[in-house]
Amino acid sequence: MEVVNGDAVRGESPSRAHQKAIHRLLIMLEVPRATIRRPDIALFDCVPPDVRPVPARNLKVIVEVISPSHVKTDRLDKMNEYAAAGIPWYWLVSVSDTEVTGIETYALDHGVGHYRPARILKPGTGFAVDLPIRIQIDWERLTDLVR
Repeated sequence: MEVVNGDAVRGESPSRAHQKAIHRLLIMLEVPRATIRRPDIALFDCVPPDVRPVPARNLKVIVEVISPSHVKTDRLDKMNEYAAAGIPWYWLVSVSDTEVTGIETYALDHGVGHYRPARILKPGTGFAVDLPIRIQIDWERLTDLVR
C-alpha cells in the first residue's frame, strides 16, 4: 500500500514467476537472510521511487490490522522487530465480523527499545489523535465493513 497525493494506492503483488526469479537469484548471490515486512499501512517520509523497500529510518507509523490467525505475529514478533528498527509508532487495529472495534497506539520508548502503550481508541471515545500527526478517525466509516 502506498499513498500518492493523499490517496491510498494498492500495489499488486508480484507474479509467482517474478517471486521465483528473485528467490533463485538471492540464493545464487548468497545474500544474507533478511526480514522484510509488508505492514497493512505505513506512513513514511518521502523517499525516491526507486528506493524499495522503504528503509526503516523513514517509517513513522506502522499499522497492522490484527487477524485471528496472526495475533502472535502482530502483537509480539512484528512489534519487537519494528521497535528494534526504531519505528516511532505502532498501531494495532482490532476488527469484529463487521467493524473496527478499537485501535491501540504504541509509542517507541527509545531508552528501553520497546513500545509503550500510548492511547486506546474505541468507537465513541474520540475522533482525533495527534500521534505523530493529527489524524481524524471517522468511526462511522469503520462500520459495516462487509457491505
